[in-house]
Amino acid sequence: MEYADYGQRVKAALIDFFLVGFVVFILAFGFSIFASRGGPAQRIFITLAYAVSYLGSAVYYTVCVAEGGQTLGKMATHTAVRRDGDEESSLGYIRALGRAIVPGFMWLLFFPGLTDVLWPLWDSKRQTLHDKLVGSVVVHV
Repeated sequence: MEYADYGQRVKAALIDFFLVGFVVFILAFGFSIFASRGGPAQRIFITLAYAVSYLGSAVYYTVCVAEGGQTLGKMATHTAVRRDGDEESSLGYIRALGRAIVPGFMWLLFFPGLTDVLWPLWDSKRQTLHDKLVGSVVVHV
């Protein structure tokens, strides 16, 4: 199989970012409306808004990648996430979860996050650092 080029990866990421971002925004906004009313439940709704913002996207990426290797963005760009060395197998839930949450932690320090997304530009397998960490590749399907 052929490794996905950088442009395909960026397109897929942007599609997923806007689709997931829209859904997460609507849900978080709904919780924040309830939180703005005050009262004893205010902290609960604020916490739910934050949880939906982070966990919602992590669940989406984990389930999509673990089950079939493709998010909606990857489907649109004809790419898929596979195990490195076995481009026919999906990652499974543990690796997919790692692949979903590691980039968020890398971006907390900015430079590691930036390095992560630029790494495929010079990598022979076009892997990000989080791909290398969990043993995944993105391939053209």
